Amino acid sequence: MMPTRIEFRMNVDKAGYRYVAAKPTLRPGQSLLDVPARDLEPERIVGRGGSRIAKRLSEYPMLFTKFAKVSRREELLEFITEYGSLASKNEVGKLLDVASDMKACLRDGRRNPPRWGIADLKASLVKEGGTPTVKFSPNTLLDALWLQLAEALSGGEKLRQCESCHSWFQVGRSGRRLVARFCSDQCRIDFNSLKRSRKDR
Repeated sequence: MMPTRIEFRMNVDKAGYRYVAAKPTLRPGQSLLDVPARDLEPERIVGRGGSRIAKRLSEYPMLFTKFAKVSRREELLEFITEYGSLASKNEVGKLLDVASDMKACLRDGRRNPPRWGIADLKASLVKEGGTPTVKFSPNTLLDALWLQLAEALSGGEKLRQCESCHSWFQVGRSGRRLVARFCSDQCRIDFNSLKRSRKDR
């Protein structure tokens, strides 16, 4: 099988990000009281307009596991502040739903593959170290995260959730041992210390 590479650059707003509250789209002569819920522009997260810091996705090979842990709007804002915009509009409700879908896919990805259609994906054949490689260039960070997940699942990587911090990590060929229960030695130590302290009570 030909090797693949995901090429994506994240542009993070140095000034940070903020919420933009849901607001109605008013038609001429319409009052705020007459606006049905479907006509509300959803809550979004936008940049504050600072200079941009470039980060390469290749430096974060398991970033999709961090996004899958997002379950609250505050966590979503933290993720975007750290890694940049996920989509063109960053609609809070939609992104939280996608994070939930990704988490479900991580739990049962082989039987239930992702339900995400990657849009505007560019693919090219490049040569890296004499080896032909398919380079994928997604348009959004969200598409890049789905690609990362798909690549991990289709490449036979086994993913497991840490019993201590609940982060996802790879086991087997390129990760920790197949029987590993923790993503790091520190998590194993923390988990066992907590377990001992509970027994001592």
